[in-house]
Amino acid sequence: MGKKAYVGVGDKAQTVKNIYVGVGGKAQKVVKGYVGVNGKAQQFWPARNPWDPYAGKKLVFDNDYQPGVIYSRSHADIEETIRWAINKTIFYNRGIDYEAFLDLLESKIEEIVSYIMSQVSSSDNTVLFYTSLSSAFHNITFYAYLGYQPATTLKITSKYDGESYPQYYYDTSDTASEGKARVLVTVKLINNGTLEKNTQANQRGLTFTLGNDVDDVFCTSWGIVIQNYVINTGVHFENFNTGDLVANWNFTNSLYDTVEDLVGCRELIWGNSSIDSSGLHLSLGDAIEVPSWVVRYANTFEMTIGSYDIEHTYGNGTMFWFNKNSAALSYYESDGYWKFQDASSWSSVLSESTGITDVGFFRNSTIKIHYDEQGIIKLYKNGVLLYTTHTVKMTLLARCGDPARFCVNIAGTVTKLRFYNE
Repeated sequence: MGKKAYVGVGDKAQTVKNIYVGVGGKAQKVVKGYVGVNGKAQQFWPARNPWDPYAGKKLVFDNDYQPGVIYSRSHADIEETIRWAINKTIFYNRGIDYEAFLDLLESKIEEIVSYIMSQVSSSDNTVLFYTSLSSAFHNITFYAYLGYQPATTLKITSKYDGESYPQYYYDTSDTASEGKARVLVTVKLINNGTLEKNTQANQRGLTFTLGNDVDDVFCTSWGIVIQNYVINTGVHFENFNTGDLVANWNFTNSLYDTVEDLVGCRELIWGNSSIDSSGLHLSLGDAIEVPSWVVRYANTFEMTIGSYDIEHTYGNGTMFWFNKNSAALSYYESDGYWKFQDASSWSSVLSESTGITDVGFFRNSTIKIHYDEQGIIKLYKNGVLLYTTHTVKMTLLARCGDPARFCVNIAGTVTKLRFYNE
């Protein structure tokens, strides 16, 4: 599949912007088109990432919150928050194996939002939104706690580097001013298209955290992702379009990427790593983790690393490690060379040597990985092509599931990590 669709007009290739088919004697616009590939329906229209511009709507904190500081409290629009959360759930799970259900959910967004909004009181200013689903998307349920927060200020107490995004905790010592939910609205979508709707009185607290929390809640090979919660307190939403750039970390400036504030390394909480103006200093046993959806939306990754050393107790270190053991670039002292491997199935491990025998070969360099439409991987150092894989590929399994990991059993300093399309 090419990056775009073209037709010949006047002996020149022109980009196809819309496709129409005849239905009942009328031209109907094609919303989505599929072709059969290896017994499965694969979408060919509109074009899927990694070639579409990386665009959407992101959650933004109203302030550069700092612990111990008091800020004015505001609330994002309730309807905008609900719509954003549902769309994000679809976005997180696109490109794996549930397109039909996600298409169904996408077609039901307006009905879901309309029902929840019909339960909003004129006094409500807060929504706390949860999501839950069954494994393999047999159904999905959205929970909207609606209520009123009378407080006009926020006192930030601490910051947490969450599963994927930063979160801020705030002081709730004055529980009355924090308010409680008035009702709980639930909407459940069954995979036969049925929507089950319900509203009941509920007086739960309206949380104590700003931001949104997402997680891989089902540890299947596909790594289904949900939003554990999002609240509209102290945040707003902004449109963005970064073109080919999907995620970009400069660890000399921040732990968070410049596109959507993705967390670059949770090990700063639980491990022994640190970050300062010279970069992210990874200790042995720690690693950079990136959500799997970033890998699905980008076909090229670059990491700039300084001095490093591998873990010698087990005698191995891994630069890139996608979905546990899929499509890894590793060095084993017992082998004496860097190799690509796919050990996702231990009964039939795929492995191929790059021919690079120096364990320190990548020190003080920019390492680049690019995969094409067939999953073939190219390895670069400082812009120079070093190796092209033959058997190990960036399969669908490698691009979903567990977070992608970088510098596993490698202690060193990483300054930049970038995901983009080319």
